[in-house]
Amino acid sequence: MAYQIYPDYYEIIKQPIAMATIRKRITANTYKLATDYREDWRLMFNNARTYNQEGSWVYTDADEMEKVFDEIFERNVAGTDIPGAPP
Repeated sequence: MAYQIYPDYYEIIKQPIAMATIRKRITANTYKLATDYREDWRLMFNNARTYNQEGSWVYTDADEMEKVFDEIFERNVAGTDIPGAPP
């Protein structure tokens, strides 16, 4: 479906990822380190900014969502004993 709507997406985005993929990885206990989890989210935000024009609602939302994600990650993960948590 997405390929039909955005046929160039997979040419531009070399490592696609979606929230559904992240959710599946959480459910499957794929993430062994907190930083791996964070990197998947960063990949998603970066993909949105790479594919969409600066100033578009998708680009802007990716910026805002990343800010919120980073704040929550730092508040709840950094400095904990969660494997891979930053200091």
